[in-house]
Amino acid sequence: VFNMPLRGTVGVRYAKTDVTSTGILNRTGVGNGAVKVDNDYTDTLPSVNLVLEPTRDLLLRLGVAKVMARPALGDLTPGGDVNVGAYTVSFGNPLLDPFRATNFDLGAEWYFTDEALVGLGLFYKDIESFSVEETRGLPFSETGLPIELLGGLDPATAFEVTRNINGEGGWIRGLEFQYQQPFTFLPGALSNFGFIGNYTYIESSVKYGTAPDGHVVRNDLLNLSRNTYNLTL
Repeated sequence: VFNMPLRGTVGVRYAKTDVTSTGILNRTGVGNGAVKVDNDYTDTLPSVNLVLEPTRDLLLRLGVAKVMARPALGDLTPGGDVNVGAYTVSFGNPLLDPFRATNFDLGAEWYFTDEALVGLGLFYKDIESFSVEETRGLPFSETGLPIELLGGLDPATAFEVTRNINGEGGWIRGLEFQYQQPFTFLPGALSNFGFIGNYTYIESSVKYGTAPDGHVVRNDLLNLSRNTYNLTL
């Protein structure tokens, strides 16, 4: 491309997932019982990665890919606790969707001397789905659990329900910087040392459902640090 080498890969991955999840559901004062739930889903994941070389020591990278990551096994259990006296329910969700997103990555790498690198990357992730824990008031009939667990109580009775749910999507964006270099320019034993460091800054906005007044609740994605860095000597 304009006398600059361009290389890359294009591909597609197809994934079919079958889930059989069994958990122990405890009803306070009654005892334990096993609950078993099946689920399945498929994903088609295309990707393209390109590398342009303006000079021998400079690489420009572009990547676009659809990606997925399955929920943690502990989040998929249908087991939990039902407390009819306290009107509380806590359980997992074997029907969770995987984390799905489309990733866009743009980067530049400068190899300014032997084994040394300075790199800068920009990324954007368009999130289609993710899982998150939620606690809210619901009629027991909307939990999906067997009505028999109520022992004759009205299924429309409101319970405080804690469970994993499918998030409604959002985005993540950020930048990352990396630097590495051996200290071969230093005298004596110091020349055997080197340094590797990286820093990542992230912003995110995802939907966490709808508030009682009707507006969409947005916030940062849970368990995601805004600033991350690693330093190694």
